[in-house]
Amino acid sequence: MDSKTKQMILSALCKHFSLDPEPFLGGAGESDVNTLYSNVLKASGKEVSAQNNEVLKWLDFAEGFPAISKDCFAALEKLNVELVTKSVLLGNGLTPSAADVAVFSAVHSSVLGLSDSDKEKVTHVIRWINYIQNKEELSTLFAPIPVELSVFDFEVSKSVPKVEANSNTKKATEGVKPVDKSEAQPITKKTEPEEPK
Repeated sequence: MDSKTKQMILSALCKHFSLDPEPFLGGAGESDVNTLYSNVLKASGKEVSAQNNEVLKWLDFAEGFPAISKDCFAALEKLNVELVTKSVLLGNGLTPSAADVAVFSAVHSSVLGLSDSDKEKVTHVIRWINYIQNKEELSTLFAPIPVELSVFDFEVSKSVPKVEANSNTKKATEGVKPVDKSEAQPITKKTEPEEPK
C-alpha cells in the first residue's frame, strides 16, 4: 500500500475519533495500518472493544486492497457479498466503526473510477459507500462518490372500494332523536355571591 493511501486512512480514522491527524502523519508511511489504528485509538482514550479482532481483520483487508484495477474489482465483489445483509461492517446497527472508515478510505479511489455498469454489479458496496461518506462526513477528505438512488414508484389504484358501515352503527344513529330548543332545559347563569355587608 502506498503512503498516500495510508495517510488517507489515518486522516479518516482521526476524523472518526475526533482527533487532529497532524501529530500522526509524520510516521504514517513507514507504519502498517494496524499500528496507525492502535496509535489513534490510544490517543483517543477509547478502550479496545470486544470487536477488536474483527476491526483488525478489516484493517488487514484495507491494507491488502489491490492496486491493480482488475484485482480491485474482485476484492469489491467479495466486499459486496459481505455487505448483503449489513449496513455497516461491524455491529448490528447503523453506527459506522473504525473498520468502516478504514475500508472506505482504502477502496474510495477504486469505487470513484467505476463505470455505471460496474457499479450495478456491486450495489451493496455502493449503498454502503454512500452511507459512510455521508454519515461520517468524509467529503472534507475525499471527493464525493456520486450515487444514483433508485426511485421508488408505487401505484395507487384509482378505484377505492366503498366501505360499508356496520349495521349496528346505523341502528344506533337512527335511534337518536334531535332535540328542539323548546324541549331543552334552560341554562341558568351563575350569579356572583353578594358581598357581606
